[in-house]
Parts: sequence; C-alpha cells; structure tokens
Amino acid sequence: MSGFVHPAGLAHSEGVATVAAEYGLIGYARYLLVLETLAAATGPVQKTYVAWGDLMQADDDSAREFMAFYQAQGLLIVEDDGESLTVHCPTLERADPAQAPTDDTLYHRAEQWAAWFINDLAYPPHVANHPDNLRYFARWCVSRVTVGDMSAAVEAALRQGDAAKVTVLHDILQAHRAQRLREAVECY
Repeated sequence: MSGFVHPAGLAHSEGVATVAAEYGLIGYARYLLVLETLAAATGPVQKTYVAWGDLMQADDDSAREFMAFYQAQGLLIVEDDGESLTVHCPTLERADPAQAPTDDTLYHRAEQWAAWFINDLAYPPHVANHPDNLRYFARWCVSRVTVGDMSAAVEAALRQGDAAKVTVLHDILQAHRAQRLREAVECY
C-alpha cells in the first residue's frame, strides 16, 4: 500500500489554510482525496472532468474550480486539455508503510523526527511538535543523528530509569558522541 507524508499541522500550512478559509472542511477533504490519488500513482494523474468530479463528490465545474484554486495556492500543478485534467504535486512526499526506518535512516527535517517520536515512542503530537522539541530535532538533522543513534539513546534512558524526554535523549546523544570521538582519537 502506498501513502504520503501528512505533516502535523497541514491544515494550517500556507495555501492549505487558504483552501480551508475559502471552502471549509469540504475543500480540505477534497484536497486530501486528490493527494491520496496522487500518492497511489507513480506520476501525474490524468482523469476526465467527470472522474475528478466523482472523486470529489462534486459536479464537473466544481471539480475544475477546486483544482484551479489548489493550483492558484501553489498546492498542485494542473494541466487542462479541455476534456481532462492532469494533476501532480511535486512536493508530495510518498511513503511506503512497509519501509520502516532502519538504524541507518537519517532525517533531514525536524518534522520527520517529530513523526518518529509520535509513531515509535507514542509521543502526543502536541508534545512532539512543540517548538522547543522541534529545535532539538533540527539540530539532530544537522548533526546527522540516525534512527539507530536515537534508538540506542532511548534504550540508555530507559536503563537509567529516565523517561525518554527529548532533553534527556539529547544529553545521552551528546555523551555517546563524545565517547565515540575519544575512542576514535585513541585508535589513531
């Protein structure tokens, strides 16, 4: 089964918030239906006006209107040939749920770490996405912390009787990295 990354706070992001302000939940829901359709495909999706309307539970004109609005917000690229619409989203980040992160996985965005904390450590989304935590996550991206590094830090925190709080994990990561640097210096 294919999927796409649905960032926490998507409804409040630039462009999507405008969709919600203009069309309410129905506009947001239709946008998500389009993203699901795009995520299931390997490239741009071409459908007739009627088929897009059926997907959105809207008439042909409304479907075209929605697509034009999504394009105007910079959310989608829509090509209209007079009979059908070809749609794609260059920023759509596809995900395969069967491909769980490995120990070597490096995240490049703080939101990816937030999602890992939500999915793997059962952090509540409002805690994982707290600005203080996102700052730590961004630092981990820059310093190339892997999922394996983080898993080891979580295990160490639990062995010490500490909760797997971001600040505790950060301190453990720093200590492990400092130790590895000392070991590397001793080897040479």
